[in-house]
Amino acid sequence: MSKEPDYQFNKIKSFRTNKIQCDTFEKLKNVYNIDISNFIRLAIKEKIKRDYPKLKEQLKETVYPWN
Repeated sequence: MSKEPDYQFNKIKSFRTNKIQCDTFEKLKNVYNIDISNFIRLAIKEKIKRDYPKLKEQLKETVYPWN
């Protein structure tokens, strides 16, 4: 048996949206034929890539009692 690759989408995370966001997702799906799951994955990836260096610096500067 082979091991599953780490890049497969086998983990589930759920989140809540408001009515406007839900309507926008439906419009993207139905009118523009955009895969919503992929759209959200790419948006999260972009956000992490953009904000990670800043967050890493903030964590270095913050003093935690357990460190």
